[in-house]
Amino acid sequence: MGRSLGLLRACAAALLLIGAPLSAEAQPRKTLVVGVVDEAAPCSNRVGPLYEGYAVEIWEAIASQKGWPYRFEPVPSPNAAVAMAASGAIDVGVSCLNQVPERLAVTNFSVAISSDGLAFLSPRENSYPLSALLTAMVGNGLLLRSLSWLFLVSLAGAVLLWLTFGRFRSKDVECATAQGTFFKGWMMLLMGSGTYKMSDSAGGILMVLVTNLFRLVIVSIFVGATAKTLIRESAPEDGNESEILASKLAEGVAVDAQTISETWLRFKLKQLPPAAREAAKVEPVSGDEQLIEVLRSGAVKHVLADSSRVSYLRNQVLASSDRSRYAVSAQVFNSTPQGFVFGKNLPESTQRQISVAIADLRFQGVIDAMVNRNP
Repeated sequence: MGRSLGLLRACAAALLLIGAPLSAEAQPRKTLVVGVVDEAAPCSNRVGPLYEGYAVEIWEAIASQKGWPYRFEPVPSPNAAVAMAASGAIDVGVSCLNQVPERLAVTNFSVAISSDGLAFLSPRENSYPLSALLTAMVGNGLLLRSLSWLFLVSLAGAVLLWLTFGRFRSKDVECATAQGTFFKGWMMLLMGSGTYKMSDSAGGILMVLVTNLFRLVIVSIFVGATAKTLIRESAPEDGNESEILASKLAEGVAVDAQTISETWLRFKLKQLPPAAREAAKVEPVSGDEQLIEVLRSGAVKHVLADSSRVSYLRNQVLASSDRSRYAVSAQVFNSTPQGFVFGKNLPESTQRQISVAIADLRFQGVIDAMVNRNP
């Protein structure tokens, strides 16, 4: 009996020893130091003593759910957040931190809270080049076909009216010659103006109505195809294209300093021909107002940053009177996942809990709601 009791005590002690580290890791042992990247709106930002942005909201929701104590520390840039996490200076780095190979090689990241590409914010062109529009229209088969059908349908209607009811006898249509009268009637059907004057019989009016209905359908197709051509031609260019990138660099690019935008731009710069590299003008700039100021002053012609950040700079930082003067001129469409960065001393169980909580918030649509509140 004594031996059995001793064995039970030994097993209990062993279980306690095994369970102790597990329960200790289930909750952080101390107040977590959370580094928040400053001036990285709409993801994260410090305004006086307050921290805001949807990445900050996501962290606050997780910490509240878990009951974890934490304190915020301002971090000057995304690159600094990764370096501080790798050294153990912070436990979690909060912002939309791009998960690229160089960063993943030095520390761990959470699952993605979002994904994003890069974009160039530039002054709008003063006018749309007519030659480019005409070239695009000539190359658009739907436009040419709809234009051809418009001429053919109106011509067929004019011929049928002419042959069925005789030449157009309205004084507003008749000309000195039969050819002139026919041509004028055809143009009226083509343009849809004054067609009520082309016949005074029920059959003729019905034929004019049918021709006009066909004309309206074809004109609608033509207008839609033209609008689509305009939108496509004025859509942002592909910033990965070497010629486009070289052109923008020659005009001057202010890049969001110490971010993946600068890393990407330096990498692409090395791939350009020597002449393009020599002509390139790159200005790393930190701060919302500073980025807008160098663009507004004409010191550079473009600003490069994350797409969401470019949208924030245009819609929130630019004065309302200036917004129509600037637009996204080019995009880098290959996006990367973005998440929180984990400090080297943060227990793996805590890292896993944070990732699971983020995945749950995304699944429930909570993160999308936070993003929409921080445009």
